[in-house]
Amino acid sequence: MPAILSLTLLCVVLPENAAGKTDDMGKVRREQQTVRKKAKETAGKLDANKQKTALSLRELNTIAADIDRHERNIAMIERSVDDCDARLRLIGDSVRLSEQRLERLRGDYARAVRKMNARMASTDKLTFVLSSASVQPVKQSGYDMSDDELALSGSFESNKGRLPYPISGKCRVVRPFGRQRHPELRHVMTDNGGIDIEAPKGAVARAVFDGKVSAVFSQEGYGMVVMVRHGRYLTIYVNLSEIYVAVDSKVKTGQAIGVVSADADGGSQSVLHFEVRREKVKLNPMDWLK
Repeated sequence: MPAILSLTLLCVVLPENAAGKTDDMGKVRREQQTVRKKAKETAGKLDANKQKTALSLRELNTIAADIDRHERNIAMIERSVDDCDARLRLIGDSVRLSEQRLERLRGDYARAVRKMNARMASTDKLTFVLSSASVQPVKQSGYDMSDDELALSGSFESNKGRLPYPISGKCRVVRPFGRQRHPELRHVMTDNGGIDIEAPKGAVARAVFDGKVSAVFSQEGYGMVVMVRHGRYLTIYVNLSEIYVAVDSKVKTGQAIGVVSADADGGSQSVLHFEVRREKVKLNPMDWLK
């Protein structure tokens, strides 16, 4: 009887233990499912975070690229500013140099005007003196000349275009005959009664034809002046520092008349003013020289 009771109790106890185990297994499964669900949710969140991180990295890279581009632009602008500053400094230097040059030009202009006015005043005096010196007693038919003077006049006239230059050696015409623009004052017109011939310092003026010295005098601003008469014609040599002839002396073609004055500014050149006249009428010397 006791054995049978024990067996019965065992049979009763065994099903209860099996049920407990089943409950535990179910609980475990539920916990596993919960863990899996949480793991899956966590994995999803991780994926989402990875995507956000990747997006943030792309945004950061874009921002970094923008920053780099802006930094390059800023550097370029700074270089441009430096270039502009340098150009402004150069412009400022140029303006200062231009202002200095303008002041020099104004001074040169003022000096040139004063020099021109003085020259014009001297020219008026010289013209008057030359005109007075060329006057002689006249008849109704013209100047009272001897046969020799008439022959000389005709001979001079027949040699038009064949006369030698009044300076021997290297020389050049720097101011032609007639009305022309002033070399320094472009708005000023001048009238040259002859030609100006430039030659090296110490050049000698020479007679262009046989004749007789009719006048020798000094004129302020023009140095010494020599006038040579060739019948009705006159040749005039202006701006001499030394004279080799005297009034009433006869001269031959090529004979030395005097030394041309050196440049007043201390240069290495001399300038002779040379005129040809038929009594008071000014003629273009270039038509007479060869």
